[in-house]
Amino acid sequence: MVSKRITPEVAQNDPDSFKSEVLQHMGTTTELGALAWNLGVNNGTVDPSRFVLNTRSWVSQSNGAGHLVLGTQPMSEGEKSRLLFHGERLSYLDEVSRRLLHELGHGALFLARHDTNMHTVRALTHSVRVQTGNAHGLSALGSMPFYETPNDKSIEDTTELLTMRMVGKDHFDDYMAFLRDPRYEAARTSSGIIALGDTDYLADTVNEALSEALSKSQSND
Repeated sequence: MVSKRITPEVAQNDPDSFKSEVLQHMGTTTELGALAWNLGVNNGTVDPSRFVLNTRSWVSQSNGAGHLVLGTQPMSEGEKSRLLFHGERLSYLDEVSRRLLHELGHGALFLARHDTNMHTVRALTHSVRVQTGNAHGLSALGSMPFYETPNDKSIEDTTELLTMRMVGKDHFDDYMAFLRDPRYEAARTSSGIIALGDTDYLADTVNEALSEALSKSQSND
């Protein structure tokens, strides 16, 4: 059972317990989080001994070579709602787990970057950034000013699509509907997200790309 005491203060005072609780929560509340962690560990994109906490902010990062930094400060309610799909529904522990899952998504992208389907997703996200003059893309996170070039923004867009699918099929399907539905035009525009009339091809390709990436873990189990 996940402890209700997990807070930013615990991250500072007892980092090992904090990391353990976040990992357990991610594994039990997302469809593919545990597989994504195993994928990273088995293939070297995550080294548990180099998994550290950033207790000063929520900013997280990973380098594809084992080093992973997880930000533990909470987002503001506005940031959480704007940058994370259905972010307003997330508890603090959900939010931190989602950040960890995003970093694992970077690892999945790195490991499968030469596979046909992952390459196609990258090409799609990049083309959207180029066609919109880098103003809009397929995720709110990719539209943050911190990311400047179409390449950097499309990497984040791709990783967020993978992350949303790893959260769960229903969550991912809801996001595909969000991209299509004209009722959400204002919400999309304010978050730097483009509308898509048809998301079937994107959804199918993301599913295939993630399946191929996760299969790289099975041969090493």
